[in-house]
Amino acid sequence: MSIKSRDLIEKCTIYSQSEKKIKMKKVYLVLALSFSLVLMSHENGPAEEVNKDRSGSPDGDNVCSQCHSSNSFSPMIDLVVMNSEGEHVNSYIPGETYLLEYSVVGTSGNPLAFGFQSTALTDENANSGTFTNPGVQAQLETVTNSNVTNRSVVEHSSPTSSGIWEVEWIAPSTFNGNVTFYYSGVAVNGNSMSSGDGYDGGTTVITPDFDSSVIEVGEENNIELRISQVGVEIYSNNDSNIDEVEVYSVSGRLISQKLTSSATLRLSESDLVSGINIIVCRSGKYTRTFKTFN
Repeated sequence: MSIKSRDLIEKCTIYSQSEKKIKMKKVYLVLALSFSLVLMSHENGPAEEVNKDRSGSPDGDNVCSQCHSSNSFSPMIDLVVMNSEGEHVNSYIPGETYLLEYSVVGTSGNPLAFGFQSTALTDENANSGTFTNPGVQAQLETVTNSNVTNRSVVEHSSPTSSGIWEVEWIAPSTFNGNVTFYYSGVAVNGNSMSSGDGYDGGTTVITPDFDSSVIEVGEENNIELRISQVGVEIYSNNDSNIDEVEVYSVSGRLISQKLTSSATLRLSESDLVSGINIIVCRSGKYTRTFKTFN
């Protein structure tokens, strides 16, 4: 082989290796850009992005501090529950619609934006009530993973500089015990990374409002209750039938439920709890609530 031929082969080899290096650099650059875009795109809530309940619920996933360190900011999250008249309340009436206002504020540093997630559960960690009509930069999601099934959550749809979100919540159609709202909030610096942010979490418990839940339609109440040695008896005084009787403990836990089509109904000891009983009776268009001590 001549010297010229050997030089030509060496030059081709060098060029080939250079092209490979250039191609590899391009691949690395594309991967880096893709990874950067993934980080930047994780601005929606954790339910949408990673299918996680990070609200702080007892059976949910790790809270937001799993990915948002609390070294830079010390945010505070709060929830206000308001009725249709704009009054702050700590109890609910079945079927009523309430406005939930979540707020996250930064108490240290200068966070660029805020995010949140929340759920509403019974004492048995089941969904309680229904989230509806999310406001600006809020969204409704359902989470099903190895920890939870069909968990209803509300969360930010994109970070907001105001740190305030509003969503409506419809209370359960019947008394369903206490309702606990679990919520998590984050303050972020906007660098599309998990460091340099801040986390806070909290809970708000609302109880059944038995006193305000009595709905009597018509001029006269047709449901009466008698207590005698034989027990508690509910009856209709105008020949209407009793449709349903529910018994709750003072904490709102359902003790017993009776469906009937007769004018009278007697409750046994097994239908009641020791202490105060809340008895909700329905007959046609009438509903009446009684408090008794057993």
